Amino acid sequence: MQLKVEGILIAKAPWRERDVRGTLLLRSGQQITAIFYGGQGGGAQQKASTLELGNMLHLEISAKGAATQDLWTAHEWKVLWASEKLRHHWPSFCLLCFYLEVLKALAPKGVWDEAWGTATQQNAATEEFKGLFTVASNAVFQIEEAHRRPQEVTGLDLNWHWAVFLGKLLFALGWAPCFGQCCFCGQALGHHPARWLAAEGGFACANCFGQNLDAATDSWHQLWPLWAKEKYPALIQMVHPLPAQGLALSEYFFYQSSLTAASLKSWPLLLAAGIGPHCRG
Repeated sequence: MQLKVEGILIAKAPWRERDVRGTLLLRSGQQITAIFYGGQGGGAQQKASTLELGNMLHLEISAKGAATQDLWTAHEWKVLWASEKLRHHWPSFCLLCFYLEVLKALAPKGVWDEAWGTATQQNAATEEFKGLFTVASNAVFQIEEAHRRPQEVTGLDLNWHWAVFLGKLLFALGWAPCFGQCCFCGQALGHHPARWLAAEGGFACANCFGQNLDAATDSWHQLWPLWAKEKYPALIQMVHPLPAQGLALSEYFFYQSSLTAASLKSWPLLLAAGIGPHCRG
């Protein structure tokens, strides 16, 4: 039985001489790994490969043997959307690699289930992970679109793209901190200054924290509601976070996800490209 699915290519590796072993993040938020026969291109017709990281694919798949549910066979595929420009800008490509590696680490694996039929992506058991695909598609699309408008590339702030991605991802997975009330006394915070305490999973009011809260300290309390309310494209066009916020965001993300910087191969690339937590004023 063959299934029709759509997904973003989040990882790939050569397989034998001309084939590719690729992992896709489906619209359901699940990931599957499939063998793309002839995926490296070449051959008598010197066909180019269309399997590039970040590309959105439509394909037909079937289970590769009855003994395994972890590997699929891709029979036909076509590119629905391609990330063409950003891969020519090294810092942007480093950020793309970080996005995809994180998504691969967090997305659950899809399993063979004949009940899915052609409605694989509507499996009720995976509803909670659909936000992963929404965040992924927006994140890749927004960087690519910036590179398709040359006037925006000069002022491209990849630190802000990085921060919005993590913020939206934390909301999609239900890991965002509680910002409506003080985590100690329960007082409604509203628009009052508050200090983000990542280890407590929330914010503390000025009375409980016991210190004066300046604009830099309170800036997190302004950003989290913004990330919760605004759509991804609108956020990219908004105010940029203070540089000092990066370290707190990455530490909170690693704490919630149980990932570590050492476990991500793309992390050193981010640092080398000047993106992320080390960018503090």
